[in-house]
Amino acid sequence: MLRINSLRAKFLWLTLPVMLLLAAVIIGALARQRSNELSQLHAAELQQYLLSDARLLSLPLWNLDLASAEVVLEQSLRGGRIECAQLTHVLGRDRPLQAGDCAGADLEWVEVDVAGPPGETPVGRLHLAVAERLGTWSLLREMEPQLWMLGGLLIALIACVMLAFRWLIITPLRRAEHSVRAYRERRQYLPVTHAAHDELGAFIREFNAGLERQQTAERDLNAQLLLHSTLNALLPLPLVVVDPQQQIAERNSAFIQTFGPRASSPGQRLIESLSCPALASLMAPSHEGAAEEIEITQGERCRAFIVHSARLPAECGGGWLLVFQDISSRIENNRRLAAAYQDTQRALDELQHAQDSLLRAEKLAALGQVVAGIAHEVNTPVGSSLTVASALSDKLIDFRQALHEGGLRRSTLDRFVAEVDEGCQLMLKGLQRAAAQIARFKQVAADQTSSQRREFDLQETIEEVISVLRPSLRRTSIQIELAIPADIVMDSYPGPLGGVVTNLFTNAVNHAFEDRSHGLLRIEGGRSAEDSIELRFIDDGNGIPEQHQSRIFDPFFTTKLGRGGTGLGLNLVYTTVTTVLGGTIAVSSELGKGSCFTITIPRVAPLPSSD
Repeated sequence: MLRINSLRAKFLWLTLPVMLLLAAVIIGALARQRSNELSQLHAAELQQYLLSDARLLSLPLWNLDLASAEVVLEQSLRGGRIECAQLTHVLGRDRPLQAGDCAGADLEWVEVDVAGPPGETPVGRLHLAVAERLGTWSLLREMEPQLWMLGGLLIALIACVMLAFRWLIITPLRRAEHSVRAYRERRQYLPVTHAAHDELGAFIREFNAGLERQQTAERDLNAQLLLHSTLNALLPLPLVVVDPQQQIAERNSAFIQTFGPRASSPGQRLIESLSCPALASLMAPSHEGAAEEIEITQGERCRAFIVHSARLPAECGGGWLLVFQDISSRIENNRRLAAAYQDTQRALDELQHAQDSLLRAEKLAALGQVVAGIAHEVNTPVGSSLTVASALSDKLIDFRQALHEGGLRRSTLDRFVAEVDEGCQLMLKGLQRAAAQIARFKQVAADQTSSQRREFDLQETIEEVISVLRPSLRRTSIQIELAIPADIVMDSYPGPLGGVVTNLFTNAVNHAFEDRSHGLLRIEGGRSAEDSIELRFIDDGNGIPEQHQSRIFDPFFTTKLGRGGTGLGLNLVYTTVTTVLGGTIAVSSELGKGSCFTITIPRVAPLPSSD
């Protein structure tokens, strides 16, 4: 059924007047054409009637037979087409002869002369009158077949137009309507099929694209809503949305768990529900969104929060979003951490003090070892010199006694002088040897008890240190070999370098050659790339277990805990090499086959840092 407000009805009401107007124009044109055709036909028939009647009237008028002429005039009114027949200019008669109604105003007249015998003048003039216009109903009756045909064509045209409109317009729109209804009612995406590349096809394609975009947007919106609800449920921080009147509009589960259901009911003013007037500053129009630390007291419990606030845009209804971050445990942890830090700092200071004491003890022990070695080295020449001096003293007593007794002979004097000269030579050599040992000890002791920077020969410095340490190996079969070139002049710290050599020597004696009376310690040195010096301390001792190699430079690491080991010797070596001398140290070892400590230091030591 055609609804009045339907698109087809509107289209019909728009197109029907046009079609009717077009039909009226066509009918008018056809009527005009038919009227002209009928008028011409009537004019031809009238002319034919006029000539025929004129021939019939010629003989009666020539014979002056007016009665016959009147009969001819009456007969000319046949068929109802001619309204009036009139004969004028009749010889011998002033009044015209007429038949029919000649008084009509809308009459069309035609006339012709009635000829007499050939060569004679006309015997009268015949006038015939017909209606001037053809009647409308007569014209319609004449056009009845054409009108029926035109009406049928108009109806067929309207039907075809409506069918085409339904097929081209209504059907695709019905499909679009069905698709929209399916999406609205069942959320089912049904694309509209329309293959035409016309305006409606473009509309359908845009409709499908819009529907797909709508579905995508709705899917994204659902995902966002799901994400929002998930975050709202899983977010561990309390979150609340307040409206412009500062009333609670929405909150998450963490907010309810933190402040309780009664304090977080929607519609309550946030400041009053939490009893915290300080929150007003976070929702002031002049607030710039910075976080503030606020304390909230509920009952006997007081907690500290960092509250982040953000103004919601007007499109979202305005208001504020507040996020509460509980920092009560953080403050307590910071307090405990500060106390623990102070305790740790005190323990570290005590440990540093103990380490410094152990390092001083380590240095003093090394220095004591050096002193013991030097004392042993000096004791031999000094003892020899003392023996010679005692012998010379006895010789001098005998010589003085012989001189007083007067029995001094030349041979006795010569023998005394020779013995004194030999004794003095022996004493001089012994004392010179002792003086050299003491001078070397003074240099080594001065270097190891200070960290003065100076230029020195690497070979001489290490030989001095080894010469001081060598006497400690007198009761063992451990050999020391040096293989260092004599042309290496360094600008560095000989004291710390000597301490490194001493500690590596002590480490080898105490660990590498433990429970062994023989072994070889070889010290090699030479130039390496980029003006650096490489020293290698190689022993054929016990070796270092693999699990200990990564820890031997750690402070207080020792395998002789409780047996005299402090665990600071190699740590002191590592610290001295890497900081004072500006180099690196590495170790390679295989259990049972010895170890190799490789030290790489610059020939010119770096300047000390300002810190």
